Amino acid sequence: MRPYEDSLQRIQEQVRAWGDTPQPPASALALARMTDEAVATLDYEVTPDYVHFLTLSDGLHFNGFVVYASRIVPIAGYADRFIGGFIESNLQLRNSPVHRRLVAFAEAGDELYVFDPRHQTYRQLDHPSLDVLETFGSFDEMMGFLLERALTI
Repeated sequence: MRPYEDSLQRIQEQVRAWGDTPQPPASALALARMTDEAVATLDYEVTPDYVHFLTLSDGLHFNGFVVYASRIVPIAGYADRFIGGFIESNLQLRNSPVHRRLVAFAEAGDELYVFDPRHQTYRQLDHPSLDVLETFGSFDEMMGFLLERALTI
């Protein structure tokens, strides 16, 4: 079990307690398309750790925290509300030159959760200043931090 999976399970239990449906896992086809498209459009090879997260929950929208999905998907139980897709969200961010060097996985208010290839680190950044708020040794560590914050807000 990965470090963040307990937090994800607690989030899913909370969502159920509210009478909502947790986000379903991504399909194998959606994951294959995303990983191929990430190389072609972002010049980024998607980490297996992120793919694993998406096999548990195809994105996440909880307490103001959003983890990007394999593609733009509806929030479970809502036909008119969506979670941004990994490719689409990164392409939108890359419209700004200061973001072109980053790969974003999630956001929360004024925070971005990214991989910075120049430093080979995962980071929580203030957005839009891009000041580093936290640095993580892995995607799993970053996701654990994000999900715990989402649970405590």
